[in-house]
Amino acid sequence: MWYLWLITWLVMAAAILAPVEDLYASEKYLISYLPSQDWRNWIANNASALSLGRIVELGDSLSCYIPTGAAKNQDTIAELNEIELEAVLSSNLKNGIELITQSFNGCISYLSGFWNYEFCSDTGLAQFHGNSKTTSLYYVLGRAKPSVDDREFQLLYNDLGYYISEIMGSGDICDVTGRPRVVEVQYICRPAAGPATIQWVREVKTCHYEIQVAVPQLCSLELLSKNGDEDISGSIVCAKTEENGETSGLIETIGYYKPIFIGNELYLLEPHHKGTLQNRTALLYTGNLPITDSLYEESYGINEKFANAIGRMLFQHLLLSPDQSPYEPGDKFAWISEVLDAKGQFLTMVSFNLTSSLAEIAIDDSLHFTGPGNFLFYERPNVERLTNDDSLSTRLPLTDGKNGFALFDAESLYLVADPKVKEIVEHLIGSDQTVETLEGE
Repeated sequence: MWYLWLITWLVMAAAILAPVEDLYASEKYLISYLPSQDWRNWIANNASALSLGRIVELGDSLSCYIPTGAAKNQDTIAELNEIELEAVLSSNLKNGIELITQSFNGCISYLSGFWNYEFCSDTGLAQFHGNSKTTSLYYVLGRAKPSVDDREFQLLYNDLGYYISEIMGSGDICDVTGRPRVVEVQYICRPAAGPATIQWVREVKTCHYEIQVAVPQLCSLELLSKNGDEDISGSIVCAKTEENGETSGLIETIGYYKPIFIGNELYLLEPHHKGTLQNRTALLYTGNLPITDSLYEESYGINEKFANAIGRMLFQHLLLSPDQSPYEPGDKFAWISEVLDAKGQFLTMVSFNLTSSLAEIAIDDSLHFTGPGNFLFYERPNVERLTNDDSLSTRLPLTDGKNGFALFDAESLYLVADPKVKEIVEHLIGSDQTVETLEGE
């Protein structure tokens, strides 16, 4: 009978000592949502797609398409010999540098508590507190070399996968070490990041910094697309096949747009495909919009939220001019957008009109604008008008819609803007300019 006891003990030991599953090592999937019409055209009624995958019903009218063998995507890099691997490494680095220099052209910002950061492709990384134009707390952490051929790019590997590293030296002198500050820029693939974005900035030792920049175009490269943090075993496409569920409208919205959180219960919705019917950005508001006849007092809190959100859009270069360049001091424009609720349904319209001394926000569901784009007009000093319709007014008319409007001069806009948005107000209006008042309207 002793052998029965031994078998029992071995079974219990095997169960107790079984390895714990590493969730981070598990296969990951990229899930995308399609509008119902695109689902029918591209998946449900597409014989080629159906021959290469299968449709799974997940309940509540939610269907997903899973390509055959999506979970069997193997890393072929390990199978390459030394010569082949060297060729792949060299090719990925060369192509990666081209993608970085061609696709990332301009400046991107990162807000991190006390310090703000601005990374520009042609100048480097700067750290500052407050307004970058006036603050004394402004430090250049690393400067980019003028010529691409002179810049220090390397293809490196860490626990999360391959990335392209660039060393930028010649920063401002460090008070502690007496030497120039230095920064390492880590360019990575992140398919869901949209335009190039800063993921984080950290000081690894005194006056030595690291910044991670996600460049979606790098995901087209074999090595960088296999980043450990974004290791995608396969893509799964889902859609709402019936429009009777409460989440139907939201899923349709995600199918058309990429949501970007801009604070204050608001999301900026950027269309996945430019040049289509859904070629305009929109806003999604997850809070409650009061329905009232008051033009100012009841809606002031809502206008405050929209003022903060639009200021953040300008600061983070999410609101670009018609020629896709960021806002510059002195620009004048009128921007209008639909506002959707958390179910993806139309809620109201919002307009933002900026002149040299007055910022005007109107929230009114009777506003009407068919585009193209979101700008009624955009003017830049010493540059021809950036919109072609000369019949458009340079000021949105003030309306008495049920959700009201608000005019913000320099002082009042300071009151509603959060600390990060205040930095852009001085560029929007100018602290030394004469301000129009409500009485002067």
